[in-house]
Amino acid sequence: MEGEANQAYVTSFDEVENQPQRENRENKEQEEEDMDAFEFNLITDYQNVERAHKNLIFYLVMPFLKLAILISNHARLFKIGVMLILIAGFIIYTGFALSINLSEALIPLVLGCLTLVYDIFFSEDKIKEKNLIACAGILVYAFFCILLSRAPHKINFRTVLWAFGIQIVFGIFVLRTTAGFLAFDWLSNQIQKFLDYSQCGSLAVFGNSEGDISSFAFSALPTVIYFSMVIAVLYYTGIMPYFIKKISWIMETTCDVSGPEAIVCVGNIFVGQTESPLLIKPFIKNLTQSELFVVMVSGLASIAGSVFGLFVNMGIDSTALLTACVMSAPGSLAIAKMVYPELQKSKFRGKGNKSEEKQEQTANNALEAASAGIIDSIPLVAAIAAMLIGFQSLTFWLNDAVHWMGESVGFDNWSFDILLSYIFYPFTLLMGLEMSEVFSVALMVGQKTFFTEIVAYTTLQEKIANREKFLPKCDCEGNVMWLSERSEILTTYALSGFANFASIGIVIGGLSGMAPQRRGMLSKLGMLALITATISCMERACVASILYAEGDNAFLWGTQNLRGCDFVDNNIGSGCAVSCNGVLINSTESCEVYGPAGGQRSCFD
Repeated sequence: MEGEANQAYVTSFDEVENQPQRENRENKEQEEEDMDAFEFNLITDYQNVERAHKNLIFYLVMPFLKLAILISNHARLFKIGVMLILIAGFIIYTGFALSINLSEALIPLVLGCLTLVYDIFFSEDKIKEKNLIACAGILVYAFFCILLSRAPHKINFRTVLWAFGIQIVFGIFVLRTTAGFLAFDWLSNQIQKFLDYSQCGSLAVFGNSEGDISSFAFSALPTVIYFSMVIAVLYYTGIMPYFIKKISWIMETTCDVSGPEAIVCVGNIFVGQTESPLLIKPFIKNLTQSELFVVMVSGLASIAGSVFGLFVNMGIDSTALLTACVMSAPGSLAIAKMVYPELQKSKFRGKGNKSEEKQEQTANNALEAASAGIIDSIPLVAAIAAMLIGFQSLTFWLNDAVHWMGESVGFDNWSFDILLSYIFYPFTLLMGLEMSEVFSVALMVGQKTFFTEIVAYTTLQEKIANREKFLPKCDCEGNVMWLSERSEILTTYALSGFANFASIGIVIGGLSGMAPQRRGMLSKLGMLALITATISCMERACVASILYAEGDNAFLWGTQNLRGCDFVDNNIGSGCAVSCNGVLINSTESCEVYGPAGGQRSCFD
């Protein structure tokens, strides 16, 4: 009995002695909690909201939430209904294909109704009219973000309003003030001249005796190599990390966000969607779901510095590209925080730039850093060339496939391009473009989303080339073949981003490599991040549309300066004639220069 008592005493003493160790272990386990284990139920949270906390957003979202609950409770019936609609659509399509008696007046009727509404609600002042459309676009996108929001009543409006405010103030500085416009115009011109030196290296390797480089692979892609080398040297010297750190501090302080969020958003101004997360690599595993979402959206809503040079070399306006890159940082943060507000307690809030990854120098000198940048650009150049070959081929095949489907129901002008234009027409309409050019811009927005931004910018490059060659405004079918200055600039803003289906896999793969334990959450957030980034790009274009003002530089159609000219209707189509000071200006070529295919693009023409 005495032995048992002594044993019990020893055991009890050991438990008391080990208790602090157990407590330390439990505290450590709590600190290393799995951030993805957090679960949030919007319906339950809404039902538990106290009366004092029910704001305007709460009552606006409640009807849609009730509708979602109704659909959720009758999910099986809803799926059956959708399936019946699809089956009915297939039967109707087949019937029309056999009888070929579908009226062609349906689509013009719908567009006519939209035009009527447009004429009723907007004045004849074109500038105010377009600005009002862009204002409506921002409101529509904001409302759409609230509908998509994970928890609308949890939105931190300080973050949203400050981020939008920074974006608008910067836009006003560049687009509305003489000093800001001249500064960025000068900076973009210097960048353009600096990038032109890449042609010297290209001529030395690929050029002929006359100094001609005509193909995309030998003229544009070398710019990526050159610019990647410059970025690597700037990183080695510490210049780029310094600017990223200072600008991110401003966003963190004003927008009430964590250090990692601000650093990645600002980093995406200079580098790409896979490089900027490297700045916070050790902290990705402990990011909240909202912070992780911001990392994904900010990467998809901007372009990398390496491809910036590529697009400038393609003839895209460098000032618009540069401005879009900077505006994307606060804009993507605002949109992301509306769609996925912070619901968890961040471990990095209030820690400033201490959340930044301390990058180890792998190069011993600037020359070695430049060499590493050149070598690192080789996979990127190969990927760009491969994607352009693959997606351009796929686009032309889809055009022919949809054209064949259209012929079976009596429509000879169907193409995949036209299908993309109709899908994105309502969203592009909100940008405040020339009405005759909305359809053409919608095509490029669709190409960017379904394929890549490179395909879309290639289409824009073709339209710029048509204008510079003094070709007609429209083809013989009334399709716009080049754009006005306003539409060119706003299209550049809308296309400036990696928001496409291919990039989702790149982002998920890159972040999963840095934090494998977050792969499941990254996959769940992928599609929502794509939608949110697309909204961010369109919202940025709306802001630019509101602030847009014509500059003093010549906007040339061949040798004809289009400054102050209008686009009027003619016998070909809407907005297909150019009128300068009341005098119609005609191209030396006829509309037949574009070929007989009308809106149908084919690489065999």
